[in-house]
Amino acid sequence: MPATNGTIHALVFSPDGTCLASGAHDGTAQLWNVGSGKSVGAQDKRKDKWAVVGVAFGPGWGELVLLTQGGKKATDNQFRVFRWDAVANTASLLGGAAGVRFSRRSVAASPRGVALAGHPGIDWYDCPTGKWAEEAFPDAGPCEGVAFDRDMRHLAVAGKPGEVLVYEVGVKKPSRRLKGGKVPATCVRFSPDGTRVLAGDEAGGVWVWDAATGKLVREGEGGPDEVLDITTLDNDEVVSAHGPGDGGVTLRRWSKAAVPAAEASLDGKLRAVAFSPDGRHVATGDLEGELTVWDLALLLADS
Repeated sequence: MPATNGTIHALVFSPDGTCLASGAHDGTAQLWNVGSGKSVGAQDKRKDKWAVVGVAFGPGWGELVLLTQGGKKATDNQFRVFRWDAVANTASLLGGAAGVRFSRRSVAASPRGVALAGHPGIDWYDCPTGKWAEEAFPDAGPCEGVAFDRDMRHLAVAGKPGEVLVYEVGVKKPSRRLKGGKVPATCVRFSPDGTRVLAGDEAGGVWVWDAATGKLVREGEGGPDEVLDITTLDNDEVVSAHGPGDGGVTLRRWSKAAVPAAEASLDGKLRAVAFSPDGRHVATGDLEGELTVWDLALLLADS
């Protein structure tokens, strides 16, 4: 699908897997029907036209959150956050900062708040009060990724090297400190049923913890490239996507014994990768604005 004339920076599936949202360098965000492959909405009416580097569904039906980044110079790394009403196709500014020389890496949204992962730490927009809260998660520090669980009561934060923090929303101290690896995690997810916390790191490592106990239940070395996204399948196997962020992507399915059970390669200058919540699809977006949705089972079947 030709999504835009610019690089696709961000992809995310809706919680039910029927829609896919994309964010691009030309400032365009689009909403796609996964079944038909057709665009069902686009947002490019914002004044700044900064690149959309993060997209999240929520906090309400028909709403998405857009994380934009730009400035007069490429090194400015200024950011703004918008709530996009996809039905009315309006975008309202939630907040941001000028002259911020720290990048925001990812965004997660819920009815209770919007979390931005980046440096120096987590930014939190509190939906009930309509305000940005300072030091909502003071222990998080610099982080690469954030994710809510299915009930949106807990937030996982990919923070310091070898550590993933789990917070109960509204509580400043983490309820779990999950240990694994020696390098920073690049992405973090909850399994669809909420029983597992998953993370992938800069060295290609794959980590899975029991959400209730914090016990490490699976680890794997993965490969030389960092983990771009990670998910679980119905049989409790794990699938991870590895790549440099501007080239080909390698998909690996991990058995319960934490060894690679299957592998598939996707060629191209791929910038963004996202798994659907049910593990049926994987979406990729490239440097030239092309978006593709793949059947994950078919990709890994002949490996």
